[in-house]
Amino acid sequence: MKKLFLLFALFFVTISYADTSLNLTSQEKLYIKQHPVIHFVVDPDWAPFEFVDSKGEYQGIVKNYLDLISKISGLTFKRTKTTSWQESNKLIKNHQSDMYSCVTETPKRKKLMYFSKPYLIFPYVVVTTIDKPFIENLKSLNDKTIVAIKRYAITEKLQKEHPEIKLLLVNNIQEALKTVSQGKVYGFVSLLFTASYNINKYGFSNLKIAGRLDEKSKLSIAIRKDWGEESVTIINKALAHLSQKQKEQITNKWISIKVNKEINYTILWIVLGVSALIILIILYWIQKLQTEIKRRKVIEEQLSIQQQQFIAMVGNIP
Repeated sequence: MKKLFLLFALFFVTISYADTSLNLTSQEKLYIKQHPVIHFVVDPDWAPFEFVDSKGEYQGIVKNYLDLISKISGLTFKRTKTTSWQESNKLIKNHQSDMYSCVTETPKRKKLMYFSKPYLIFPYVVVTTIDKPFIENLKSLNDKTIVAIKRYAITEKLQKEHPEIKLLLVNNIQEALKTVSQGKVYGFVSLLFTASYNINKYGFSNLKIAGRLDEKSKLSIAIRKDWGEESVTIINKALAHLSQKQKEQITNKWISIKVNKEINYTILWIVLGVSALIILIILYWIQKLQTEIKRRKVIEEQLSIQQQQFIAMVGNIP
């Protein structure tokens, strides 16, 4: 009985807080009551946006957004465990999960899902090996083979709008970067921060960002249409309630710290090695110069003595 009372009290507080903060309608409050848990799927290998770490814990930018949305709105989200993005798509299709945590809206997905307003917008870039020239736009990739990830929105876009570009499909970003690094394809189209984060994470020292494209990815939360549109209206209200400071804190946590502070130790040891070699060379020449100076001083002293002896000898001649 006590537990039941506590649960009721917690529910009442959550709904009251959400109503006060977001001005939820009676229909939206009823929706939260009737849908206590929304199950969602993620891309488990899409750092820093979202990923499952070595301990099996869900991490990333998107996770931080979901935590705030849940706190503000009263909605409860629970991750459906999957091992790949392809498996996540399959569960949504088979109604075994209810929501995408972060996806780009496409015509195919729009038939099945309600989409929130985009809450993350990032540019696409082209990743190549360091010997490749700058890429100005997607037309620069015509007749070239690039790697793409199965069931990604950008992959569908390339297949539909840029048939001149040849695609080699793989399962995840690590495979994609490895394929480029090994020279099997010309490049890889990816989101800027995903590419930067994973190039550092996996130590692909021969890869670079070869160009920033005009195309941008607009990422939203998407819920199956049979779950009702109220879910998305509540989420949109929660997203609108987030301050710019909160958004910047989330982004800086994963991008400034996780990407910029990654150290390429190979380059570091090369720099240290070259610096040490230069210092040794300088020390060698300093030592050599000091030895030469001492040698010359000895010679000068000997010459001075010989000169004095010569003068003395000449002075004694009658």
